[in-house]
Amino acid sequence: MWVISLVILICNVITLSASFLGFKYIPPPSNTETHGRYSTVDLIEAEGYPAETHTVTTADGYILTFHRIPMSRLMAHNPSSTPGPPVLHLHGYESSSAEVVLRGRRNSLGFLLSDQGYDVWLLNFRGNVYSRNHTDLSPDDKFGPFWNFTWWEMGSKDLPRVLEYILDLTGQNKLQIVGHSQGITALYVMLDQHPELSTNISLVSAMAPIAYNSHTQGMLRWTAQFLADIPNFASQSEFLAPSEALNSISSKYCQENSTTQTACYNFLFLVTGFDLEQQDRSNLVNQLQHFPAGTSARTIVHFAQMILQDRFQAFDWGEEENQRRYKSSHPTQVDLKKATPPMAIYVAPGNDYLAQPEDYTRLVAELPNVIRLHTVNYTKWNHMDFITGIDAPRLLYPFLLEEMNNYSNIDRK
Repeated sequence: MWVISLVILICNVITLSASFLGFKYIPPPSNTETHGRYSTVDLIEAEGYPAETHTVTTADGYILTFHRIPMSRLMAHNPSSTPGPPVLHLHGYESSSAEVVLRGRRNSLGFLLSDQGYDVWLLNFRGNVYSRNHTDLSPDDKFGPFWNFTWWEMGSKDLPRVLEYILDLTGQNKLQIVGHSQGITALYVMLDQHPELSTNISLVSAMAPIAYNSHTQGMLRWTAQFLADIPNFASQSEFLAPSEALNSISSKYCQENSTTQTACYNFLFLVTGFDLEQQDRSNLVNQLQHFPAGTSARTIVHFAQMILQDRFQAFDWGEEENQRRYKSSHPTQVDLKKATPPMAIYVAPGNDYLAQPEDYTRLVAELPNVIRLHTVNYTKWNHMDFITGIDAPRLLYPFLLEEMNNYSNIDRK
């Protein structure tokens, strides 16, 4: 989710100045409540589902933590039950594995997938609160090399290692992928850089996918030039990590029935599109305990570059450095024709500021194997509604699950 990510440059100031104000980075909670937050595992187990935690190390040393719901709450009581076909969820920008288990078992996509019989895996990309670790580099170095990444590395480095791990552990040849926003951006990079992995994916269910984004509206569009002009050394830093400062602000001003809660939503809507009617006001503070989850500042700069240059490409370092890295004055572009797995695309009619019709129409035209394009039947549907919308279990998830079930046969090694 893009939620507070840009909330905006103001929150960035808060984050960068946190140490001077006496606030500290908040590490991920364990299996007990910490700082008013619960971990992803806590959220899963609170609903009666089994939960597991797994870790992998990427080729460049990032240690990723991800979570698993191996079976439904009902199956867990049957000793003979075994996990079903695996599905991997890819979270959006500044988000985490928690995004699909925050709204209870009847409304959260993670639980609905489990109830359909899937073995649900929830990834945390490098740099977020659960994957803020490395074999050698320290994430606590404010402008250190740990933060030298964007969604390009998430796709080219994180995803191949995670797919390998899940398929090896489950003994299966294929899995399905469900993702939102930047999660799908990273997937397209993986399929471009590692096209051989296409054969291991039976279906991709892409919610509000971002590849081309030159028609982006709202705050990200307004600040794109400012972000793109940030020097490379300055973008190599942590951006909007969980902190006492942000928790304090959201808990105080974003509570249900507070006079300032609408202002909290309006901040978010400047990024995602305005749609107050689809929000569960009683759950906003809970959501903001998990968003933002932290990433590199360079990631949002990368999206800003794409808006201005109208290309789906690697990070633009400037002509001289591009020549050294890419053997060209321009960054490497993603070849979407390599994204050959079946793709089911789920989009909003036009109020999603970050995935506009002109951009996703271009994306669909370049993808070679789109088997479904579904537009949510709700005019004001915005970017966050795919995850937080009150009516997502009625207007979106049944269509997504229907298509997934057509591709759910187990294919063991």
